[in-house]
Amino acid sequence: MFLKYACIVILLFFLSGKLFAQVEAVYNAPDDARDLPAESGKKSGGKWLPVAIPMSNPTVGSGLQVGLLHLHQKKSGSDSAPNATSGIGGMWTDNDSYVVVAFHDNNFLNDRFRLKLGAGTADVNLDFFGIGRRIDDFSTEYNLQGEGALSQFLFRVPKTENWYLGLRYAWLDFDVKFPLDILPIELPPLVRSSVNSNLGIVLTYDSRDDNYYPTSGHYFNLVPSKDSGKWGSDYDFVKTTADYRYYWMLNEKQTVALRGALSDVDGDAPFYLLSRLNLRGFPAGRYLDNSSASAHAEWRFKFLSRW
Repeated sequence: MFLKYACIVILLFFLSGKLFAQVEAVYNAPDDARDLPAESGKKSGGKWLPVAIPMSNPTVGSGLQVGLLHLHQKKSGSDSAPNATSGIGGMWTDNDSYVVVAFHDNNFLNDRFRLKLGAGTADVNLDFFGIGRRIDDFSTEYNLQGEGALSQFLFRVPKTENWYLGLRYAWLDFDVKFPLDILPIELPPLVRSSVNSNLGIVLTYDSRDDNYYPTSGHYFNLVPSKDSGKWGSDYDFVKTTADYRYYWMLNEKQTVALRGALSDVDGDAPFYLLSRLNLRGFPAGRYLDNSSASAHAEWRFKFLSRW
């Protein structure tokens, strides 16, 4: 059981990514930790940043995200390295869902190595719409409760500046509960416990000028991974994801961000880990199938230093 508290939860990765996206605007100000002068030979102090973010979306409803982040001061000689961050965070919504997470994201030896670690627990109420071809108006609520972890270690490919290669391990232990109130008689909820143990290879290209609020550069991430009973999973399947992002700065206040994403699942995967459309505007589980592709264009305008 130690392993599950040693790494980042998959759900944490989803939440911390959203949290970082919100922190981009808050963090991008002259008095931030990354603007503190690096002190050679001294331990960096960094800066603590509390974050409170009201939220509303069709997946989990309306509520509040909160976080306490430690923005590490950059080490001397590593100005081009990504910002390092540690923190704890939580999310609560009006449909009685909550998530609690902790994470650490850092790099070492002038960005030759990159490490992500953390863990979390969740109890979320979601909607299930079916898989692939489905009845248009069909949906039923279900509950996903459990904990998980994820760890990732990358090293810079020799004789390159922006290519990284490494391993990712993800672990989930969830109870999935479906109510059976759609039947003419009252029955107890249908509950299934499942464990996912996933090992993957990560190939990354990262030339962004900043990992909080990028305004130029490319980001590409390819992850072929496998769940197997050999390393403790209840399932046996291969999942491959690819994510590409391009940032184009129009001027000091305007940036265009483009994104393309692909996902493919081959084998016996639980429905909540199938491919989905990673776009805004509808519940995250609205479209599930073995394969998915999506494209996204975004215009960003910074009208104040923190907005």
